[in-house]
Amino acid sequence: MRLTVTLLALLFSLASFAQTADELKASGQQRYDQEDYAGAQSAFDRAIALKKDDAELYILRGNARLQLKDGKGAIEDYSAAIAVKPSARAYHNRGIVKKNAKDYDGAIADYTKAIATDPSYKYAYQSRALLLTVEKEDNKAALADLQKYIQLDPGDAECYSLSGVVRGRLGDNKNAIADFTRALELDSKNTDVYYYRGVLEMREQQQTAACADFAQAIKAGFEITDKAVIDFIKKCPKGRTYIVN
Repeated sequence: MRLTVTLLALLFSLASFAQTADELKASGQQRYDQEDYAGAQSAFDRAIALKKDDAELYILRGNARLQLKDGKGAIEDYSAAIAVKPSARAYHNRGIVKKNAKDYDGAIADYTKAIATDPSYKYAYQSRALLLTVEKEDNKAALADLQKYIQLDPGDAECYSLSGVVRGRLGDNKNAIADFTRALELDSKNTDVYYYRGVLEMREQQQTAACADFAQAIKAGFEITDKAVIDFIKKCPKGRTYIVN
């Protein structure tokens, strides 16, 4: 009887230390938030061993692997998540890994799949727009994506800034200036936007506005190297900007 009681006590003790998949998931997420990415991956490894049909676990482990610069492992995890249950998040995150590897066509394809899976997943529009304008120089398509993003989240200053850049590339200076203005209304700390808006105002011969924006940019520490802008600033009235020597 004493042996039976001892065995039962041991089994109960071991059971108390066993963690469920959900507990391991929570532990892994906590470690991830603390930037302990190796610890997070370890927790997600054990969780997946217990619950192989949880797509979210594969995404979370993929995120940890991405932070650990294990692109191949991250892609494997995002693909596994898609095999279990396709989601915009899994496609989008896999696209990020492909973008980092300079597989731009593959990344765009995954962003497109993310949008097809969930048209309200705003991040895929922004990510696709960045690749379209920077790597493909397809500014019209990029602008369409940014406008969709803005419809989904009209309070995102960064997206307005990017829209302003793309409109500027398309020669739509008036609306680009409006986008930069809206971006600054939402986030006045993004002082780079003052410079970009100033450039467009300079092109539109809005001298007073351009001088004021360049003043804000310089005051915030923005280093201006463009000769045309420097020459323009030298002609700004004193007291309205900081003269560049």
